[in-house]
Amino acid sequence: MISLIQLVIGVLFLIPPILGAIFFTLEVFDITSGGIASLDHLSVNWSGDSNAMSAAPIYLGLMAIAGTLIVHSAVHNFISTNNTYEGINGVSDIEISEE
Repeated sequence: MISLIQLVIGVLFLIPPILGAIFFTLEVFDITSGGIASLDHLSVNWSGDSNAMSAAPIYLGLMAIAGTLIVHSAVHNFISTNNTYEGINGVSDIEISEE
């Protein structure tokens, strides 16, 4: 149950950076022509100073790192708790007989 909650939270953290990368790519290739992915309003409106840069890329990068670590942890916990078949413990399950 906790792994599922971690997975959902991790995916929620990954959605904004993925959308940001898609919109940035659309803006670089000028596909949107001033539509939803326009980056015209990120400088002065977000930072308050015309010489300052927006902190949005830093926040999106931190969200991507956190989301990736959370999803990795959730998948690792899910895999390690659901290995119930025999032979998963390696050498301790091997039976050695002498003739």
